[in-house]
Amino acid sequence: MLAAWIRENADRLEALTHVTIVDDALPDAVPEIKALYESLMAAEREKGHNWSDPAASKTLHQLIPGLFVMWDTNILPFADDYGDFTLEMHRLGLRLIEEGPYATSEELEQRLQEHLGDGVRKTIAKYLDELNWYVMVGAARAAR
Repeated sequence: MLAAWIRENADRLEALTHVTIVDDALPDAVPEIKALYESLMAAEREKGHNWSDPAASKTLHQLIPGLFVMWDTNILPFADDYGDFTLEMHRLGLRLIEEGPYATSEELEQRLQEHLGDGVRKTIAKYLDELNWYVMVGAARAAR
């Protein structure tokens, strides 16, 4: 089912491959981002699969890792929908760049990789996912 959905939406996905979570063009792309997310959710549920919001966002992140930020049940209550969540992540990503010592998103990604000792380069979208998880889940676990 997933392969069929990807084939059916290949042109729409391809049109977004140049957009990242911190791109100035992102706000204009949010309606399409939300529509793709909702389309994937509907397609999987239609087939009777036990499909969840995290599964859809993780799938889209794998397809365009610089754009789609993953979310889960701990984060769902803090946004109206995936489009709203995407705009919030866009604003947060921009703040990390604008208020930090790094001039570009690429420099921020590289410095985070070095600082955190990651073996592979991650996108800001992935680092935002990890930050969300830590704030919502990890900090509470660390405090125990």
